[in-house]
Amino acid sequence: MKRLLALLLALVMLLSLAACGGGQENAKGKDKEEKEENEETEPTVLDVTIGDYYVVYKGAYEYNSNEYGSKFIVFVEFTNNADQAYMPYTRVYIKAEQDGELISGVEWPEDNSPAPDQFKKDRVELPVGETTNYYNGFYYNPDGGIITVTFMDNRHILEEKLVVEIDPAELVSYEKP
Repeated sequence: MKRLLALLLALVMLLSLAACGGGQENAKGKDKEEKEENEETEPTVLDVTIGDYYVVYKGAYEYNSNEYGSKFIVFVEFTNNADQAYMPYTRVYIKAEQDGELISGVEWPEDNSPAPDQFKKDRVELPVGETTNYYNGFYYNPDGGIITVTFMDNRHILEEKLVVEIDPAELVSYEKP
C-alpha cells in the first residue's frame, strides 16, 4: 500500500512537470495509472511446481462443521508432468497448521464427500500431462489464529513449496455441486 501511494505521488509529480510538454505525455500517465489499478484488482494466482506436479491453489471453505468439530476443505488443481501416471495424493503432501500446531485431517466416506465427482478421481492414477482437481479436509478452531496450509513434496526432500495463509473468520461455507 505504501509503495502504491509513493508511486502515485511520484506519478502526480511527473504529470505536473510534464503538463507543459503536451497532451501525449498526460495520456501515457493516465494509461499507466489505469493499468496499475487493474493489476491491483485482479486475483493473485497461487501456484507452484513441486517436482513433476504443477499445483494451483483454488480456495478454502468451511464444510460440514457440527458438534464434533469445525472442518474446512482446501481445493487444488494438479497437473502431472512426470514421465508416468501417479495418484496426486501420493506425490504432493498438504499440511495444515493453526497457532503453530499441526491440525488433523478429515477423512470423508464417499457418500459424504464434499465433492463426490472428485472423490473417485483422487484415487485413480493421473495420466501424464493431464490435470485434475483435488481436495483435502482439516479440523480447525474457528476462534483460533491464521491457518497455514503448505503444499510440498510427499517425501519432504524437494524445496519447492506453496504456503497459503487462511483467516478462519473469512472462510465461507462450501455448497456441494
